[in-house]
Amino acid sequence: MSSPDLQGWHVSLFVTVAILLIQVIVDRVIARVYDGEPSPDSVPEPRKEDVEVELAGTKLRTGVLVVVGGIALPVFAVSLLGPTLADQLAGVTGTVLGGVTLLLAWRTREESKRLAAEVRKLSADAEKKIPPAP
Repeated sequence: MSSPDLQGWHVSLFVTVAILLIQVIVDRVIARVYDGEPSPDSVPEPRKEDVEVELAGTKLRTGVLVVVGGIALPVFAVSLLGPTLADQLAGVTGTVLGGVTLLLAWRTREESKRLAAEVRKLSADAEKKIPPAP
C-alpha cells in the first residue's frame, strides 16, 4: 500500500491514535451513564485498602496509556523526516507498543479473574445466609 500522500506504515499510527481516541470517548460515555446511579444494597462496602489498591492500578494503567499516546503521536510527527528514518522509528515504536499492550491486557485479565473469584465468594456467602424455602 503506497501512494504519494499515504504510506503503509502510516496506517499503524492512525489506528493507534484512533484506538486511543475511541477509548477516551467510551470512558467518558460510561462515566456519564453510570454517574449518580446508586450501588445495589447487596454489595458490601469495600475496605479502604482495597480501594487504594484499585485506584493505584487504575492510575498506573492510565499513566501507561498516556505514555503510549505520548510515544505514538511524536512518531507520527517524525514521519515528516522522511520514509526511511520514519519507517525504522515506526517499527521500533510498534514493537514497544505491542509489548505494552500485551502487558496491559495480561494485567486486565488477571484483575478480571480476581474480581470473578471475589464475586463467586460473595455469592456463596450470600447463599449460605439465605434460609432454604419450605
